[in-house]
Amino acid sequence: MVNWMKVHSYLSTNRKLSILQLLKLEAIKKHDSPDTSEHDSHLIRSTVTFPSNVTFQNFAMFQLSPTLVYELEYPRTPHIRWGYVLEKILGTLGIFFVFYIVVAHLVVPRLEAMPDRGILVTTIHLMGPMATCWLLFFFITFDSIANGFAELTRFADRRFYDDWWNARGLDEFSRKWNRPVHMFLARHVYMPIRHNWPRVAGIPASVAAMGFTFLFSSVLHEVTLTVACSRWNHGLFFGFQMMQVPVIVFSEKIAWFKDCQAMRNWFFWVAMVVGQPYLLCMYTYGAFVESK
Repeated sequence: MVNWMKVHSYLSTNRKLSILQLLKLEAIKKHDSPDTSEHDSHLIRSTVTFPSNVTFQNFAMFQLSPTLVYELEYPRTPHIRWGYVLEKILGTLGIFFVFYIVVAHLVVPRLEAMPDRGILVTTIHLMGPMATCWLLFFFITFDSIANGFAELTRFADRRFYDDWWNARGLDEFSRKWNRPVHMFLARHVYMPIRHNWPRVAGIPASVAAMGFTFLFSSVLHEVTLTVACSRWNHGLFFGFQMMQVPVIVFSEKIAWFKDCQAMRNWFFWVAMVVGQPYLLCMYTYGAFVESK
């Protein structure tokens, strides 16, 4: 999935650059200024020019950089701190060891007993271990691996996440906890739909763009979860994620709920702590029943 998003961003951005170059050449011939949209203007504010960026070295560096959105150039650090790289390697190994212990001793035994105990009881027993696994996965991905590759490629933008623990809903969480994916969706899904949306049945462009972005993200998550669990549970995860769209729309219209920040944060944490083990149980139940 990551490689596909990187390749799409690389091809899409360079295609826009080629179009902008053609518009510029046509404008020069007509002694006019090129007609470029506002959301594409970032492509021409760079010291690197197209097509000199289309090299194997440039593509390889983008593949190794901890970002999913291709740019002509990124902010760079002056040098590689090898001690920092070693720290992230040891951190990754250490966190992964703890992750393995939690899964092997606290998650798998409860999943194996799920056919006898039931999904509800197993979900309750897994709330603590799954929350721990989720936090460990977060640290492995965004604190250790992403920062390690950023240091190796001298990638200076280390803002891989924001304060997702203060999220007031799953929509805000999705924007904050995984900024590389959020930036990809914003650049290549949300903004193109919003700028090109014809008003159909009075649906605002922002709402349509948000809906299609959630649809795209939900499909990718459903495919990933189905492959990981070797089970398709009638699109349960897809359905739960798409339910966020009407919830977001209606919550913005309810004044008392919109202004109650603490309550919204409580709802977010309850949904995360209960929802993750429940989905894991639902997607793996059939496998453990067959293994009995």
